[in-house]
Amino acid sequence: MAIVNHTFVEQTTEQTHTGDALFTDITGAEITSGNFIAGKKYLIITNAQVGGDSSSDSFDLQTLHGSTAFAESRYSMEPNHTASNEYMRSYTWFTVWTAVTSEGIKMQFQTSNSSQTVKVDQVKKAALSTKETLLAQKKEIDAGLVNLDARLCQEIGFPLSSQLEAEARFLMLIL
Repeated sequence: MAIVNHTFVEQTTEQTHTGDALFTDITGAEITSGNFIAGKKYLIITNAQVGGDSSSDSFDLQTLHGSTAFAESRYSMEPNHTASNEYMRSYTWFTVWTAVTSEGIKMQFQTSNSSQTVKVDQVKKAALSTKETLLAQKKEIDAGLVNLDARLCQEIGFPLSSQLEAEARFLMLIL
């Protein structure tokens, strides 16, 4: 079975934020830009547990590429209770994204009331190469192997037949 190129990160330590109503980065669970090839497509999957300590305020979570939030990734919830073991809700979001130079994938959270505490736990993110990206990478590898085969044959003095040479050139053109 072929292995799909992928990156997986997780942060399993609860994180909290209090003191302002601004979106704040969730640390320890970023997929850095070095894991992507600009212009290639990736399936991005994110999941986390989010909650807070107020039943009358909202707590938000969003996913970003670089410093830009995916508009449709924003999730807002209002817990139903405020006990010491706050009710956590699951956030799951995914998209197909075309990688941009120097942009990674991260998540942020916020509370609508700066005196309340937003909490996030069990953050998981995955980026999987799409079929299109895998096929493009395979074509690059195949083209390189055709070139390597032709060069090796020439270096060891093994004569390439006209047909083999024509096939190698044809493969380089289509790959």
